Amino acid sequence: MDFKKIYKSAYYLIYDINYKIKLNDFNPVIDALFDDIDIKEWGFITGFNPQSISHCKEENNSFNENLFNDLNEYTILLGEGGDIEGDWEPEKSFLVLGINKKELINSAIKYNQKAVIYGEINKVAELLFI
Repeated sequence: MDFKKIYKSAYYLIYDINYKIKLNDFNPVIDALFDDIDIKEWGFITGFNPQSISHCKEENNSFNENLFNDLNEYTILLGEGGDIEGDWEPEKSFLVLGINKKELINSAIKYNQKAVIYGEINKVAELLFI
């Protein structure tokens, strides 16, 4: 299975602002969240399905709860990542405001994620493969 292709074609929705992240493009709606705060970076991550291996709902919820607790120092908006074909169950995810690239990658490694999205204000969002 070509996970890189799947991740590149997936959608990444932030519930609170009803916005889909654009990969390799600017995200002015997310940038606008930073207008009144001194934060320049963000990440989008999930704890669901470590190593892209399907897990049951209870396990995924537990993985995500642990990730959320690890990220408790950040402002977090809830969202999901999903397969546009609808073959995979959407994965509950987090938009993490203020997380730097190194911390985002470390969280991805800790939770056995194959990819995350990293963004900086007024720059294009990157899909990072771990």
